[in-house]
Amino acid sequence: MWMILLFLMGDPVSGTIGIEPFKEQLQGDVVLLDVRTPAEYEQGFIADAQLMNFNSPEFANQLENLDKAKTYLIYCRSGGRSGRALNLMLESGFLNVFDLQGGILAWEQAKQPLSQPEK
Repeated sequence: MWMILLFLMGDPVSGTIGIEPFKEQLQGDVVLLDVRTPAEYEQGFIADAQLMNFNSPEFANQLENLDKAKTYLIYCRSGGRSGRALNLMLESGFLNVFDLQGGILAWEQAKQPLSQPEK
Protein backbone atom coordinates (compact mmCIF):
# COMPACT_ATOMS: atom_id res chain seq x y z
CA MET A 1 0.00 0.00 0.00
CA TRP A 2 2.77 2.44 0.96
CA MET A 3 4.60 1.88 -2.35
CA ILE A 4 1.40 2.43 -4.31
CA LEU A 5 0.84 5.73 -2.52
CA LEU A 6 4.38 6.88 -3.38
CA PHE A 7 3.81 5.92 -7.01
CA LEU A 8 0.52 7.82 -7.18
CA MET A 9 2.02 10.92 -5.59
CA GLY A 10 4.97 10.95 -7.95
CA ASP A 11 8.55 11.41 -6.92
CA PRO A 12 9.24 14.86 -5.58
CA VAL A 13 11.95 16.63 -7.49
CA SER A 14 13.79 19.64 -6.17
CA GLY A 15 17.16 21.19 -5.61
CA THR A 16 19.68 23.67 -6.88
CA ILE A 17 20.41 23.46 -10.60
CA GLY A 18 22.71 25.21 -13.07
CA ILE A 19 21.79 27.60 -15.84
CA GLU A 20 21.28 25.07 -18.65
CA PRO A 21 18.87 22.82 -16.71
CA PHE A 22 17.13 25.97 -15.41
CA LYS A 23 16.66 27.20 -19.00
CA GLU A 24 15.27 23.79 -20.00
CA GLN A 25 12.80 23.89 -17.10
CA LEU A 26 11.68 27.37 -18.22
CA GLN A 27 10.33 25.77 -21.41
CA GLY A 28 7.80 23.74 -19.43
CA ASP A 29 4.71 24.53 -17.41
CA VAL A 30 6.41 26.27 -14.48
CA VAL A 31 6.00 29.26 -12.20
CA LEU A 32 9.08 31.49 -12.06
CA LEU A 33 9.60 33.33 -8.77
CA ASP A 34 12.09 36.15 -8.20
CA VAL A 35 12.61 36.29 -4.43
CA ARG A 36 14.70 39.49 -4.45
CA THR A 37 13.60 42.91 -3.22
CA PRO A 38 11.47 45.22 -5.39
CA ALA A 39 14.51 47.49 -5.89
CA GLU A 40 16.58 44.56 -7.20
CA TYR A 41 13.71 43.44 -9.43
CA GLU A 42 13.52 46.93 -10.97
CA GLN A 43 17.12 46.54 -12.15
CA GLY A 44 16.16 43.59 -14.36
CA PHE A 45 14.61 40.14 -14.04
CA ILE A 46 14.24 36.88 -15.93
CA ALA A 47 11.26 37.12 -18.31
CA ASP A 48 7.90 36.12 -16.83
CA ALA A 49 9.21 36.14 -13.24
CA GLN A 50 6.79 37.00 -10.46
CA LEU A 51 8.26 39.08 -7.67
CA MET A 52 7.87 37.52 -4.22
CA ASN A 53 10.22 39.32 -1.83
CA PHE A 54 11.84 36.81 0.53
CA ASN A 55 12.59 39.61 3.01
CA SER A 56 8.94 40.65 3.24
CA PRO A 57 7.04 39.75 6.42
CA GLU A 58 4.32 38.47 4.06
CA PHE A 59 6.57 35.91 2.34
CA ALA A 60 5.34 32.90 4.37
CA ASN A 61 1.71 33.90 3.81
CA GLN A 62 2.33 34.27 0.09
CA LEU A 63 3.80 30.76 0.00
CA GLU A 64 0.61 29.40 1.54
CA ASN A 65 -1.39 30.81 -1.39
CA LEU A 66 0.66 28.98 -4.03
CA ASP A 67 -0.38 25.66 -5.59
CA LYS A 68 1.98 23.09 -4.06
CA ALA A 69 1.49 20.70 -6.98
CA LYS A 70 3.00 23.08 -9.56
CA THR A 71 6.65 23.24 -10.53
CA TYR A 72 8.51 26.33 -9.31
CA LEU A 73 11.76 27.89 -10.46
CA ILE A 74 13.22 30.36 -7.99
CA TYR A 75 16.15 32.73 -7.98
CA CYS A 76 17.61 35.65 -6.09
CA ARG A 77 20.78 37.72 -6.51
CA SER A 78 23.39 35.06 -5.76
CA GLY A 79 21.57 32.00 -4.40
CA GLY A 80 21.37 32.65 -0.65
CA ARG A 81 17.76 33.79 -0.31
CA SER A 82 16.49 31.43 -2.98
CA GLY A 83 18.27 28.54 -1.21
CA ARG A 84 16.45 29.44 2.00
CA ALA A 85 13.20 29.84 0.05
CA LEU A 86 13.75 26.39 -1.46
CA ASN A 87 14.05 24.89 2.02
CA LEU A 88 10.93 26.72 3.25
CA MET A 89 8.96 25.53 0.24
CA LEU A 90 10.02 21.92 0.74
CA GLU A 91 9.16 22.11 4.45
CA SER A 92 5.75 23.51 3.46
CA GLY A 93 4.98 20.54 1.20
CA PHE A 94 5.95 21.76 -2.26
CA LEU A 95 7.04 18.84 -4.45
CA ASN A 96 8.89 20.36 -7.40
CA VAL A 97 11.11 23.36 -6.73
CA PHE A 98 14.32 24.31 -8.55
CA ASP A 99 16.71 26.99 -7.34
CA LEU A 100 19.04 28.72 -9.83
CA GLN A 101 22.61 28.11 -8.68
CA GLY A 102 24.43 31.43 -8.39
CA GLY A 103 21.23 33.42 -8.84
CA ILE A 104 20.75 36.22 -11.32
CA LEU A 105 24.46 37.08 -11.10
CA ALA A 106 25.29 33.71 -12.67
CA TRP A 107 22.47 34.23 -15.21
CA GLU A 108 23.98 37.58 -16.26
CA GLN A 109 27.52 36.19 -16.30
CA ALA A 110 26.31 33.51 -18.74
CA LYS A 111 25.02 36.34 -20.97
CA GLN A 112 21.38 35.34 -20.55
CA PRO A 113 18.71 37.98 -21.28
CA LEU A 114 17.04 40.13 -18.65
CA SER A 115 13.70 41.88 -18.91
CA GLN A 116 13.07 45.41 -17.68
CA PRO A 117 9.91 46.60 -15.96
CA GLU A 118 7.52 48.58 -18.11
CA LYS A 119 7.62 52.28 -17.33
